[in-house]
Amino acid sequence: MMLNIIMIVWYSVIALCHLAVFLLLIQQTAFLSKRMLGISMVFTLLLASAISISGYSELNLLLLLLLIIIGLPKRQEGMPVFYIVGSALLSYFVVTILRIIVDKSAYTLYLQTPFYYGVTTQLLLPLASALLLLGLIIVGRKKIVALSAILQQSKWYPVIFVISLVGNILLMIASQPKIAFLQTWQLYLANQMMLYLWGLTLLLGLIVILSIHFTKEYANIMSQKQADKELMHYMQKLEATHEELATFRHDYMNILLSLDYSIRTHDLATIEKTYYQVVKPTEQVFNQQQVEVLKLSRIANIELKSLYYAKVREAQQQGIQVYLDIPLPLPILSIERSSLIRMMAILLDNAIEAAASTEGKEIYVSLFETPKQSYHMIIRNTYANTQLSLPNLFQKQHSTKGAQRGLGLYYVQQIVRKHPQLTLQTTMTDQYFTQHVQVTNYAE
Repeated sequence: MMLNIIMIVWYSVIALCHLAVFLLLIQQTAFLSKRMLGISMVFTLLLASAISISGYSELNLLLLLLLIIIGLPKRQEGMPVFYIVGSALLSYFVVTILRIIVDKSAYTLYLQTPFYYGVTTQLLLPLASALLLLGLIIVGRKKIVALSAILQQSKWYPVIFVISLVGNILLMIASQPKIAFLQTWQLYLANQMMLYLWGLTLLLGLIVILSIHFTKEYANIMSQKQADKELMHYMQKLEATHEELATFRHDYMNILLSLDYSIRTHDLATIEKTYYQVVKPTEQVFNQQQVEVLKLSRIANIELKSLYYAKVREAQQQGIQVYLDIPLPLPILSIERSSLIRMMAILLDNAIEAAASTEGKEIYVSLFETPKQSYHMIIRNTYANTQLSLPNLFQKQHSTKGAQRGLGLYYVQQIVRKHPQLTLQTTMTDQYFTQHVQVTNYAE
């Protein structure tokens, strides 16, 4: 009886490993919910019973079918069926190979001990290995989710799909099948089976590494191109504004000269006429929004300057009044720029979206440096949602903008936790929502 219980628990843990990796690959991160645990337990009990009664080890592939069925609802979120099936194939193959490696390692280590290797140990050792594997999956869950995001963008994914499919077929052939066709292939490949499996595993690992490298490189290239494009727009606008300023200064001096004689002769009628016909219209030549954009020239960090310019222009196009406070030139930051840019982009996007829905439509951005190498970036905006709750804002999937949009501030929090140089303080009043980012020890 005890041996049967141990075997059932072992089957359940193995199934849970498959389920956990699959759900992480399709970015369904709440994989340890009671519902998923229940499904895993019930299915594995039925599967273990079916295999024990029939003797058909091929029935293990029903677990693969279960994974695909569980993942199909992700289609409603835009995930392709091809990727869902591929994730099921990949998780099943990888977990099985890892289980084989962990089992063999545990068995080898156990033989080095003086303990007796009996029937109970033969079951307890694989159970301990399965629990260790599950623990490793839980510890590395964030890495798996990050890997899944890369694989979805990878051009190598069809190759990964094929390798996973072939690998699962070989695993089925190697599992002492009872189907005659599979038994024939097992006899044919008996001597080379493990060689093929290890070869596929190494090839899969190589393809995944290449996917990570080229996907990140492509993302960096596209990010740099976008930054260059925004910087070019900023420089063009800056040059045009400078030209307008030079023209305005020239015209302004001429206006003063024209008023000189009228002032000295106390000709108030001419002064009034010159003011309304010449001076007053120049208000349209150089407006306040252009003055605000000019202040961005005080930011030395090119990427940050480009981002602020793009977001300021985006806000202005939506009729939002943007006020910049950059009293002094700011230095270049040595902090990881991709993380800083991503964080500030999220905060600025949120500020723009919130301010656009209010009557006041105001955003205040302040950038300044304080002693002891402290760099401050403050974003304050008007907002209309009076039901906001600060403790909930940074939770994953929490959003006031609808389903599947509650990731921005969650990622901001993850970035802050990753970089000790960063701190974020969020405050809110009845009218304004404020995000205060501080960068310390930033100097290059």
